[in-house]
Amino acid sequence: MKILVPTDFSDNANNAFDFAKKLARLNQGTVTLLYAYHNVYDFAMQSAAISVQIKEEAQKAMRELDTGRDPKIKVDYKIVQGYVATTIASTAYRENYNLIVMGTQGASGITKTLVGSNTAHVIKDSMVPVLAVPSQASFEMVKQIVVSLEWKVSEQQFFERLFQITQQWGWPYRTLHIKLPEEEEPSKEVVSQLIRFLQQSSPEITHDHVVAKNVTDGMATYLENTNGSLFVMFYKKKPFFEHLLHKSRIEKMAYHTHVPLLVIK
Repeated sequence: MKILVPTDFSDNANNAFDFAKKLARLNQGTVTLLYAYHNVYDFAMQSAAISVQIKEEAQKAMRELDTGRDPKIKVDYKIVQGYVATTIASTAYRENYNLIVMGTQGASGITKTLVGSNTAHVIKDSMVPVLAVPSQASFEMVKQIVVSLEWKVSEQQFFERLFQITQQWGWPYRTLHIKLPEEEEPSKEVVSQLIRFLQQSSPEITHDHVVAKNVTDGMATYLENTNGSLFVMFYKKKPFFEHLLHKSRIEKMAYHTHVPLLVIK
């Protein structure tokens, strides 16, 4: 597995880097640490000088992160000029990474802000799955993978991608369906078909159902009362104008989640 880890050299980004390295150990994966910066100066000479300075500072920070590296994990580094979210998404797709792992908060200066908004933009733009790691989350806290589920046939293709990425991680799976008061009962045929597929792919998988007034609140309440979860959501694209007017549930979760959030497309 090839894992791309964007960094701003903050404690939160370093925490995501640590999380990614521990994931890489589970399946002999590799990790690339990516620092992307955008040069805002217009004058060519000034821009070039600033760019050199940024690269030198970033290289120094990279070397410091290299201290105490685990010899069993292959780690390399990239410093790229460009808008942060765009650079992350394009690098991951162009260079065939399997997963992006990034923190959801940041700092200032050379640790230029890598906050929930950047994470949400990467989730929206990336063709590669994204794992957002909050500052208070750790690899050791994860005991299970909880997957947000809708009873639709289309869910199967997302689960196939999820299993390809996560089965070697060794955590048990649990699905979560949030039922809204006005929601119609799903087709029994669809439910049976999806249950059969899930049990064949992961025989130990379990299922939870929660009734809530809205999906986002239902997810948040469930996660607050369920320890040790890595939460998974499937990204389904909305019509263009609807996306402009309303943040998706996934983007809201990227801003507020307190557990690792894996988004599959």
